[in-house]
Amino acid sequence: MNPSVLQNQLEQFNQIYEKQQQLQSEIKKKEISVAVKGEKEAKGIYLKSSPRDIAKKISKKLANEICAAKVVYSQQESKELENDELYDIDRPLEGDCSLEFVKFDHPKAIEVD
Repeated sequence: MNPSVLQNQLEQFNQIYEKQQQLQSEIKKKEISVAVKGEKEAKGIYLKSSPRDIAKKISKKLANEICAAKVVYSQQESKELENDELYDIDRPLEGDCSLEFVKFDHPKAIEVD
């Protein structure tokens, strides 16, 4: 392959990469509000905080007792998400939402992938 073509492709890649890095740094700073059933509202970080992280803010014991969380988003960030679905406790939250923790003895606990 022609070296000038390779150089051009490398420059284009670097430009795209820099833009993506800038977007990622902006996303990492976005704060979300999480309303927890029976608790006060907690704050989290978009695409970083998980239901387990929110549970740990409330109580380490609670964080060890849960296996899933029922998540209801206040604003649908992604069309792929179903509102009111069960989440694995380590799946990052994708926007402002309310959470209801599911413990291991809950009937819906078996529905979690």
